[in-house]
Amino acid sequence: MLTVIACFCLDGMDFIKAATEIKRVCPHSKISGGLSNLSFSFRGLNKIREAIHGAFLYHAIQKGLDMAIVDAGALPLCVLRLASFSLFPRT
Repeated sequence: MLTVIACFCLDGMDFIKAATEIKRVCPHSKISGGLSNLSFSFRGLNKIREAIHGAFLYHAIQKGLDMAIVDAGALPLCVLRLASFSLFPRT
């Protein structure tokens, strides 16, 4: 994790390692995590935060992440509308 607080530097990598182990031991388990904790040191620098979240999701999904908690209020309205259309298609 990118942070100026030393004790949090490995949290992202530790989460991915833990997800891998949980899926190995309990293959039918579901794993979720919050993304904002990864980039709290970069509040106000949204492009950097989005890049950190994207990179984390890319790797974590490959290792067993099933769901991530995001701040939907931070997403552009056009992205929210597109997501809504995919969830609730017009028939």
